[in-house]
Amino acid sequence: MTEKAGRSVTRNDVAKLAGVSTAVVSYVVNNGPRPVAEATRQKVLDAIRKLDYQPNAAARSLITGRADALALVVPDVANPYFGALALEVEFAARERGQTLILAQAPDNHHEVIAELGGGVVDGLISAVWPDEKVLRELARRPLPMVQVSIMTPELPFRCLQPDYHGGSYEAVRHLIGHGHERIALVTGASASEARGLGWAKALAEAGLVAGPVVELSWSREAGYEGAGRLLREHPDVTAAFVASDNQAIGFLAGLHQAGKRVPRDLAVVSFDGSPDGRFTIPPLTSVRVPIRQLARDAVAQVLDPNAEKLGVVYPCTLVVRESCGC
Repeated sequence: MTEKAGRSVTRNDVAKLAGVSTAVVSYVVNNGPRPVAEATRQKVLDAIRKLDYQPNAAARSLITGRADALALVVPDVANPYFGALALEVEFAARERGQTLILAQAPDNHHEVIAELGGGVVDGLISAVWPDEKVLRELARRPLPMVQVSIMTPELPFRCLQPDYHGGSYEAVRHLIGHGHERIALVTGASASEARGLGWAKALAEAGLVAGPVVELSWSREAGYEGAGRLLREHPDVTAAFVASDNQAIGFLAGLHQAGKRVPRDLAVVSFDGSPDGRFTIPPLTSVRVPIRQLARDAVAQVLDPNAEKLGVVYPCTLVVRESCGC
């Protein structure tokens, strides 16, 4: 706050200069709870500017027209991939003087995205599967938005995505190099999704028949249950490519519960490269997403009004540990 006559500027000073009550100043600064006539509101804002009264972020936002905040929407922050993404986005936002609002939206993400698009933030980074109706509505607003980990080329948003297809292809080739011929796909999506296509391509190029597909949710619990299902229904499988680290952590636990040894009885490779993979038993071989670069680019693009609205695909690398048999 600016010093005036040896003291800080107060709400009373603003009210006196604007010719209103302190309650009206509060209504303007906090955008409610009672409405204020537009002419009166402008008098209060003029007084705030003249006195440089900045009690909090709300007042600064009124004056500058900016929230100095970005929002990140993820399905589940407990998922190690999205937890790591949130951490890196927060670091990148802070470097640019932005506060990060983290919204966890496993089910109602359409409503959450629509709410955040109502002027609460200066930009929105979304890592949830898009609802086209909501996204098309956002496209008509001036709010910058970037999709991460999801590609939506048919919509006018910048999209940053790991190379799911190429990374999965390399992971399955690695398992084939260990001599495996029956390699299952454990996934939270359809086998026609990019990770599934990479799995199928590697098998086809090696002259192998595509192994069984176990479709389940993206949770650890589902991975745990999926291990038992795979062992019961396809006992001849010797390796599995699991589409996410979160599922793979549960999958490893399910194999252990069934008395199976990894990688001796069943080798496992997954996708994400999240930090938690170092601490599983055995340590998890996984395709690593360049999550720090993805996060920094997402923040930079959402704050740059002149950035091109295009898709960027990030190469991934296989981090070899013990679960694959190396």
